[in-house]
Amino acid sequence: MRVKFMDKERKKIIVSFSLYLVVYLIAFAALEQRKVPMNMVMTKFDLLIPFCEYFVVPYFFWFLYLIVTGIYFGFFCEDVDEVKKLANSFMMGMSVFLLVSLFFPNGHLLRPVIRGEGFFISLVEFLYSIDTSTNVFPSMHVFCTNAAAIALLRQKNLTRRKGFTLFVHLMTILIVLSTLFLKQHSVIDAVGAILLNGVCYGVFYRFKFHLVKKKLKTMF
Repeated sequence: MRVKFMDKERKKIIVSFSLYLVVYLIAFAALEQRKVPMNMVMTKFDLLIPFCEYFVVPYFFWFLYLIVTGIYFGFFCEDVDEVKKLANSFMMGMSVFLLVSLFFPNGHLLRPVIRGEGFFISLVEFLYSIDTSTNVFPSMHVFCTNAAAIALLRQKNLTRRKGFTLFVHLMTILIVLSTLFLKQHSVIDAVGAILLNGVCYGVFYRFKFHLVKKKLKTMF
C-alpha cells in the first residue's frame, strides 16, 4: 500500500523526530540509572486519591493512543504544518522533562503495597516492575496525552466524525486520571505537565513565526 502525502518536508520531520526519540530514550535510561538524592514531589491531596487497579487499562491504552496518533500525523494528515507543530511540541516537552530530571532529580513515595490477585493487579505489578517512581515531573504520560489531543482536535476531517471529539476528550481525562489513581504520578506532576502543554501550545500553535520571519526580512 502506497503511503499518502509522503513529501520531502514530511520525511524530514519523521526522520528528525525518530532520531530525537532515540536520543531521548537513551538519555532517559541514563538518568534512571543515576544514584542521586531525589526531591520528593508529593502533596497531601495525593494521599486522598485512592489506589484503583482498574485504571491500568487507560494507562496502558496510552501507548496505542500515541502510536495511532503518530501514524495518522506521520502518513495521513494532509497539513504538513500540523505534523511539524505536533512533532515540535513533543520534542520541546520531552526536552524540558530531561532537563528537569537532570538538574532536579525527583520522585515520590506514593506507590502502595500491592495486595490481592487478579488480572488488573498483575498488570499493575508488571507496570511497577518496568517503571520506577523516579524522574516523574512533569508527567510525560499527561503531557503527551494532552499534546496528542490538542493536535487531533484541530483536524476538521476527524472532528466531523460522530463521537470522535467525545472519544478524544474521554480518553484524555481517563489517561490523566490513571496516572493519579495508579500512584504513578502526583498531582504536581500532572499540573506541571498541563502547564507545559500550555507553553508548547502558545509557542507552536499561537505564535506566528512566519509573520516574525517576514518582518525581520523587511527590517534587514
